[in-house]
Amino acid sequence: MGEEVARRPFEKSRLDDYLQLYYKRGIFPFKPYTNWLYYSKKPSEYFNLREFAFILDKDGEEVHLRYRSFADAHEFEKELCKTSPAKLDLGAIYNYAPKDGKKLPDFRAIERELIFDIDLNDYDQVRKCCEGATVCEKCWKFIVMAVKILDARLRNDFGFKALLYVFSGRRGVHCWVGDEKARKLTNSARSAFAEYLSIFEGQKMELRPTGKGRVKTVLHPMIEDCYDVIMTAENGELVKQMIIDQGWLEKEEEALKDCKNPQLREELARIFTLSKPATRWWMLRLKCDEKTWRAERDKKTKDMPEMPPSDEARFFLRQWVLARLYPRLDVNVSTGVNHLLKSPFCIHPKTGCVAVPIDAANVHKFDVSTAPRVDQLLEELDTFNREAGDGENRENRKMLAYKHTSLAPHVEVFNKFVELTK
Repeated sequence: MGEEVARRPFEKSRLDDYLQLYYKRGIFPFKPYTNWLYYSKKPSEYFNLREFAFILDKDGEEVHLRYRSFADAHEFEKELCKTSPAKLDLGAIYNYAPKDGKKLPDFRAIERELIFDIDLNDYDQVRKCCEGATVCEKCWKFIVMAVKILDARLRNDFGFKALLYVFSGRRGVHCWVGDEKARKLTNSARSAFAEYLSIFEGQKMELRPTGKGRVKTVLHPMIEDCYDVIMTAENGELVKQMIIDQGWLEKEEEALKDCKNPQLREELARIFTLSKPATRWWMLRLKCDEKTWRAERDKKTKDMPEMPPSDEARFFLRQWVLARLYPRLDVNVSTGVNHLLKSPFCIHPKTGCVAVPIDAANVHKFDVSTAPRVDQLLEELDTFNREAGDGENRENRKMLAYKHTSLAPHVEVFNKFVELTK
């Protein structure tokens, strides 16, 4: 991430005006967006069966207009421009058009993207830089690591390809899995996915090793793979920087509180005689991570342990790392076919930021402090229009408005995702 850029506070009192201009002036990318929701089918076969929910702000109270549905992209664009909702949620594909079907006894949700929701609030026990709704460059690294882990699991374990990661507009990220086999999953299958990917019970995580003998510990291959993703992300620099940022190795008592083996704890306590957190982390890896130990042995590094890490030491480090960095998933969002979720490209009403798609490979480059904001997008478009003058057809200019703002690269990421759903 680049250097944090200060910008003026968002004027929430002007949100209604901003929303109308955002939709009516074509900054919302209507064509790419509806291309996605068509899924290469006729409107009557898919798009017309999708539930949209418009959330309006009436004197500080949210009014939810559920079960909206539209015959085609044109009708959707017309209504969205007319209503300019404070929030836009997406629901499931139903067996009838939602605006009519909700009155029918057999009306039911039949398809929806598989979705995962990660919120920084759920990291408050381990993030020390911020809490609650506050987000900074340091704690955004939790989201970076979560995306890397989740992306590896969804691609490698299940073979999914159409994955879209969307900044929520404030403090989290949503993952939309658009593959056809994901969209057709039943509620029980979604629950199985969520259970497989969840290793927390509330805020607690306890790895359950298997194996023979008193100290033999064997972890599930998925757990081992997630640990490897963490340890190798950005050549190992990401986890090291997070340990320094969050102060996880500053206090011996806190860092080793979950070490249940007295002998190992006594050995690891010596690490805290070293002054620098980065050096402490290197020594912790050397004592507990076999790959690190073997690499340093091959280099003939001085002052390293003579024996490779014990089972207890290797298990302790995995537990220590995963408890801090494994994604906290909101299981309820993933399990129900009919669950509503904030749509990509809608505006967060408190921050004014757009829910923008993020390239998973470059999630570490995304800067929450400069995320596209509705008022600034309008200013960017005004600047372009002044400089362009009357030389471009006005209607074409409206259709391509988002291309002349900082939303453009995020729409490019979105278009690549849409291509993978066809």
